Amino acid sequence: MPSYHTKTPRRGRSEGRRKKVRAWGASLAVLAGLLVPAATMTPAAAASSNPTFAYVVNGSGTVSKIDTATAKVTGDDITVGSLPLRVATTPDGRHAYVTKGDGTVSVIDTLTDQVVGDPIAVGQSPLGVAATADRVYVANLGDNSVSVIDTETNTTIGDAIGLEGAPWDVAAGPDGKVYATVTGSDQVSVIDTGNDNSVENLTVGEDPKGVTVSGRQVYVADHGSDAVSVIDTGAGGRVTDIPIADDAAPSDVAVAPDGRHVYVTDQGTNKVSVIDTKDENKVTDFFSAGDGSGLNTLALTPDGRHVYVTEGGSGTVSVIDTETKQATTLSGFVQPDGVAFATVPQA
Repeated sequence: MPSYHTKTPRRGRSEGRRKKVRAWGASLAVLAGLLVPAATMTPAAAASSNPTFAYVVNGSGTVSKIDTATAKVTGDDITVGSLPLRVATTPDGRHAYVTKGDGTVSVIDTLTDQVVGDPIAVGQSPLGVAATADRVYVANLGDNSVSVIDTETNTTIGDAIGLEGAPWDVAAGPDGKVYATVTGSDQVSVIDTGNDNSVENLTVGEDPKGVTVSGRQVYVADHGSDAVSVIDTGAGGRVTDIPIADDAAPSDVAVAPDGRHVYVTDQGTNKVSVIDTKDENKVTDFFSAGDGSGLNTLALTPDGRHVYVTEGGSGTVSVIDTETKQATTLSGFVQPDGVAFATVPQA
């Protein structure tokens, strides 16, 4: 089984970068963290009376739930089984889909915090996952494919979609296209779900990892070239690059709901970079996240006020206030990786 947290070696990199990769892999051992409050949290503003929760995947086989109004873990951890990695929630907030290294996806009912049905068999070593109203897309790192799940029946639809390389992450766009980063190939595969799942490959930066979609823009974290690629879907897939910082090694990317700012986890510098899309796509700020031990993934609350960053090395989740730029560190997680939000309708 592949190591999901090990940076892909690339030709021509410096010895310093290789040492950093080894340090990163070692930092993902399970450590006990202490609560380190950096600032007083401003509660997330609720868009409605329905509560919003962050679902955090633990390497111990569970998913933790954080109430974003209090920035505290609530309830018991939800057991999903061995080797859970990433999570995506449906737009209605009712279900969370968790990829697991054993080749399956578990489904959580967010009203009951219970796993429903049997694990869904997908491809080998599934990692990235994206959910729409009626489909869930799973990046199968181990067999170069993307599986498609019907959210009504929680079964896969047809055969997995074959790609030319190993997909790391996946994102669904409003145009009916699905974007999968192909690690080690410097490509993003574009799957046209409205055209018999035909695949087009676009060249981006080196060793792409995280991907997200905001309107007509697709943002890709280029782990090996210390940059973020921007694909303009309205301009024929034109690709431009945004340099982050030397040895930044970006791994994940998320966009604010208004599209103004893009947030990037930089595993090489243990920072979160902020790109201002209205200021020539410049990197305008850097946030510190906890102790910076093994930054993995990040996600924004639906109101855009807070960024949640998982840190596998320290067993913590950092909650960054995007207005005050202060962080609160939550401890007690076990090698946390994926994180996603759901505004859960109350029965």
